[in-house]
Amino acid sequence: MGLFTPNNIQHENEIEQAKFNLIWRLSIVAIVVLSLLTTVFFADASNAKYTYLIGLSFAVFGIVYLKITHKSKMIYVFYVAAGTILMQIDTNITLDTPHLANYFWIMLVIMLALFGTTLRIAAIFLIVNCIGIIYYSIFSIDAHYKAMHSISQTNSLAVGLELICIISTISYVIYLFVKTRDLSENKLKKTNSLLESNNAEILKRDEEKTVLVKEIHHRVKNNLQIIISLLRLQMMDIKNIEAKEHFSEAINRVMVMSSIHQKLYQDKNLTDFNLQEYIIELSDELKLFFKEEFPIEIKVEVDYQNIDLKTIVPIGLLLNELLSNSFKYAFEDKSEGIIKITIDGKGEFFELKFSDSGSWKENKKQDNGFGLELLDILTEQLNGTKEVSKTTEGTFYTFNLQSIKDS
Repeated sequence: MGLFTPNNIQHENEIEQAKFNLIWRLSIVAIVVLSLLTTVFFADASNAKYTYLIGLSFAVFGIVYLKITHKSKMIYVFYVAAGTILMQIDTNITLDTPHLANYFWIMLVIMLALFGTTLRIAAIFLIVNCIGIIYYSIFSIDAHYKAMHSISQTNSLAVGLELICIISTISYVIYLFVKTRDLSENKLKKTNSLLESNNAEILKRDEEKTVLVKEIHHRVKNNLQIIISLLRLQMMDIKNIEAKEHFSEAINRVMVMSSIHQKLYQDKNLTDFNLQEYIIELSDELKLFFKEEFPIEIKVEVDYQNIDLKTIVPIGLLLNELLSNSFKYAFEDKSEGIIKITIDGKGEFFELKFSDSGSWKENKKQDNGFGLELLDILTEQLNGTKEVSKTTEGTFYTFNLQSIKDS
């Protein structure tokens, strides 16, 4: 262990290390200075030598404690408390010597309290020392002035030596304060620089992943478009009207999945899928396909954002079946109509409501059996339930569903 730098005593951060080094070095300096002052004042008749001797014993105790425990906080509190008591007693009771250096010692005590203890402890000792100074100004200052006029030459030299030592010590403490602050600022700058570098790397990787995922969605959409084109080519060779309708329904279902991947490819933020916008676009496309000139008003209200791709695709297919059935069967005897879609929920569970103002007729061809079966399959896929009611005001579907997260 070095005399001024205890190299084998390491702490968890620079601040704690600086605190330990400061109190260690001050203890060494205090032992040297107080030993010198005790020797100088030893032959003097004043009581100052006892103050220095007590201070010397405190410094010796502090250095032993630091060497054994490697902990500095208790020594800071001990030095601050002992220094406050010692200075106030010496200033207000020992009146046969001048106390020019005492206020510098008090200043050093408060600086140690601010640096090595908590703000509350430092505030307490600041108040105590201020009270002591006020007491001195009222009750002890006259005796102090009388002592200054009658001091010996040895005493004068000792006072000068004490002032030099305490001013040098305070200057050193201020230097360490500044040095510790600079170390903290440099460490903060390095940490911020490292964080900025890491953030830049993360953003770069995130952008690369986003581009990659968008490219995947783009390719999936293109492959689905190829399937749609093949189905349409195949449908052109089919003469049976019923078979053509089945092909048309299949094409619509594939188009639903294709439109989802197209929207994900076009959106800037893959995690912020606008479900309401997607449902409006899907509704408008199907309306143009089935009832281009028919005045059907479609109302969409979505108050749910916890949507992943595993949930979007089943919802799109489910709404495709509901909208297609409404367009085909609900408004044959109507001059106008309303379709309303609402989605509301919190967390992973949500409620989807679909209603139309039409009057459904039984499908004589019974070709919608697969569509109704598909509704049940999609509801089960989303761990949900389905309720259907038909009244004179229209047909109402209520689905209680669960959002499925990507694993």
